[in-house]
Amino acid sequence: MLNQEILSLTISPLHMDDTVQFAREAMNDSHVMHLPVIHVGKLVGTISEESLLNAASESMPLSRMQPSFSGAAVQGASH
Repeated sequence: MLNQEILSLTISPLHMDDTVQFAREAMNDSHVMHLPVIHVGKLVGTISEESLLNAASESMPLSRMQPSFSGAAVQGASH
C-alpha cells in the first residue's frame, strides 16, 4: 500500500473561537492526536488531545487554552 493511499491531506485546522468539544470531534473524525490552530490565517500553534481532555469545560473556546498550545516547529525563513 502506498503512502498516498493511507495519508490524507485534508486535515482542517482549528480556529481560536472553536470549542474544546468541536476540537475533540475534529480529532476523532480525522484520527489524529494533534491539530493546528490558526488565527487570522496564521498558525498560532498546535493543540493536543491530552490538553483537550484536561480542559475545564467542553464549551471553552480554544483561545482560553492558548498557553497549552505547542509552538510551530519551523517558523518563517528559518526552514
